[in-house]
Amino acid sequence: MRMLVATLILLLFGSAVWAQDLTGDLNGGAALLFRLEKDVASNRVRFKRPVGTKPQQAAELRAVLTESGMHLKLLREKSTNRTVSGEYAQSITEDFAVIEKISGRREVGSTEWEQIKAVNADLRVKAEHAEILPEAAFDAIEVIVRTKKNGEELSNYQVWYVKEAFKNDTAKYQTFDRFSSPSSRKLPPGRYVMWSQATDGSKAVGEKTPKEFGDGQAKVEIDLAAP
Repeated sequence: MRMLVATLILLLFGSAVWAQDLTGDLNGGAALLFRLEKDVASNRVRFKRPVGTKPQQAAELRAVLTESGMHLKLLREKSTNRTVSGEYAQSITEDFAVIEKISGRREVGSTEWEQIKAVNADLRVKAEHAEILPEAAFDAIEVIVRTKKNGEELSNYQVWYVKEAFKNDTAKYQTFDRFSSPSSRKLPPGRYVMWSQATDGSKAVGEKTPKEFGDGQAKVEIDLAAP
């Protein structure tokens, strides 16, 4: 995990871009995934049965981790001799952190299982985007948001977002720099949850909506429901 620590140091000291490929980071991540897969195979990681539900099978976790490993391998290959933004590197590091945290537990409950699947989905979007648009695989995507209610575009709403894997962690919630509408921000490819919030003092919140940004697009425009 040394490369992960180095990446965080670069981010903390304000480096906007690091012109090195992700080989070290992604190799570290792939090694971690392989170790997790071995732990599951040897029953060192077990699923805890949530009340009223059927227990998840270890084979499902193995399949998800294997898929994540394939995404990481593709990203490692595409990252050779390419510049990777600090925000993109941070996003990858966050995915690693989730897997590492959960790997330290002997039991994986329903909350952890959902988070692991969200991390895998985030890596999948990143990998698909890199495969479609290799020359700009690690560039941020410009996301333009319009807030609407009953088909009418409304202004003066705050736009919130968070990576789907952290949808239950309020400390990870972030906002766009300006109110709608439209409002825009550049984000790394991946899986997010987004919503709007009124700025009129009511603090009314719109529906939290899953969104994927990738698929080879450099710019996307989306609508969010205004409360």
